[in-house]
Amino acid sequence: MRQHLDDAMTHLEALNAHASRSDVSDEIVVDACALRLSAAIDAVSQVPATIRAAHIDDAEWRAIRGMRNRIAHADAIVDPAVVRQSIAEDVSSHILRFV
Repeated sequence: MRQHLDDAMTHLEALNAHASRSDVSDEIVVDACALRLSAAIDAVSQVPATIRAAHIDDAEWRAIRGMRNRIAHADAIVDPAVVRQSIAEDVSSHILRFV
């Protein structure tokens, strides 16, 4: 389990580095951030649900997984504003408190 959390943190640190280097409205930066966000969510999904549920409630987790699925399966139509909002709100308020 610790390895999955370390992996998630590595991806989130890279996401923050991408976001801080340039304007998150830049399409390339949004793509890089979305990729890292998706990878971080994948890593957190490997943590047993009972442990994850102690930090992220079921409704929040479904929304987070939904974001990952939109990135992974419909990248061309993911709204950059949604990615920016997810970085600003979900990463800090949900994922980081768990990792």
